[in-house]
Amino acid sequence: MTRLASAPGTRHAYHNANYMLLGDLIERVSGESYSAYLGRHVFAPLHMQGARAVNLLDEAPEAPRGHIFVFGHPVPKHVAGMFVGGAGGVIVSASDLDRWVEAFAQAARGDDGGVIPGSQLRDMLDPAGGSPYLYRFGWVVRQPGTALIRHNGGLPTFVAHAAFSRNGDLGIAIVTNASLANPAWAEVGEDLADGVVDILAGRSPMDVEARQIGPLVEMGFGAVAAIVTGLGLWLSRPSRWRRIWSRMSQKATWRIWLKAAAVPVLMMSCVLVLLPTGFSFVESWSWYWLWYLTPAVTASLWLIATGFALALLLRAYGMFSARALDQMLR
Repeated sequence: MTRLASAPGTRHAYHNANYMLLGDLIERVSGESYSAYLGRHVFAPLHMQGARAVNLLDEAPEAPRGHIFVFGHPVPKHVAGMFVGGAGGVIVSASDLDRWVEAFAQAARGDDGGVIPGSQLRDMLDPAGGSPYLYRFGWVVRQPGTALIRHNGGLPTFVAHAAFSRNGDLGIAIVTNASLANPAWAEVGEDLADGVVDILAGRSPMDVEARQIGPLVEMGFGAVAAIVTGLGLWLSRPSRWRRIWSRMSQKATWRIWLKAAAVPVLMMSCVLVLLPTGFSFVESWSWYWLWYLTPAVTASLWLIATGFALALLLRAYGMFSARALDQMLR
């Protein structure tokens, strides 16, 4: 029997697989496909005429082409074969997403006659609890720096953001066909929503355009990759390891292997294994995601790992060449 990671209601841990499971439960309970159920119970009542749900991105060839960013420049890119059923497989226009947000705003105003009854919404989004960050039923109902109830959604080449005020007098829907890792490395939808709130309140919105962080980070990683690769090649010269072998010929072979391989293997492990693991603490990302989100940074990291792998091979070659030379001279 599988043990729960924590008791229900005691800990928040967001993961897309949970929504895929909920989509499967909807199909089993209703006897309809997830797409048909949403169409009949959500899209049709809310007049979301262009909305549809898919399990794979390839099922919607008519969808706009998404984009990734390379050194600040948008590049069209199609993401193939990605399963999104239940966890982000709804294709909508900005106007259709606005109708979805308005349904929640209407319920927040106390209207019990809509698709989402106001009483049910109040129970769903009850902000009770002392945590500064509170997530309930697909919405962030409390977050430092904003009074909006909101949530974003993203695929490697698309980002959407929905938000509404607690009293229902404001609703915001934003869709973009570009990666989350934009030149400003900012959550575009969240920044735009905050900008709308600032303008309505008579404040000047933050200038996101001026924050060109992404290209600088990409160039920095590229420079580090080039330096590390060159340094690894220089340190792995066979002649250097012949001298090391001559000084260590009386020591056990495993010690020589340890000295030769420890640093490259450790660095390769950190780059290729630990990086996606570290990202998974905040998002369920893998190398598949990282190639789309930050292609220049990811390519630099793989170049660094490749440089260390090459250093390891050259060290091994130098060690065995030195050993063979030593045996010939005896």
